[in-house]
Amino acid sequence: MQGGRKQEAKWEYNESYGVPVRIALNDVVYYSFGDRKPMRREIFILIDAQYFKPDNLKTLFTGLSSDCYLRRKQSGADKTLRR
Repeated sequence: MQGGRKQEAKWEYNESYGVPVRIALNDVVYYSFGDRKPMRREIFILIDAQYFKPDNLKTLFTGLSSDCYLRRKQSGADKTLRR
């Protein structure tokens, strides 16, 4: 249970980051209910051993980070993003 709601894992297959992975959770955790300031991001990822290499991990996390930044910028949720 996270933030008063039950999280059900749905492992979605994804190749858009250059590496085939399954992502069960990609969510922002806030300090308190109604707070607009994020505390951290939780990402649950399953990656096959054959793809678990430094270059693949760098590509994967760079893509995830970029997606997170773009979503926040488009939603206007964070007006103080560092550039």
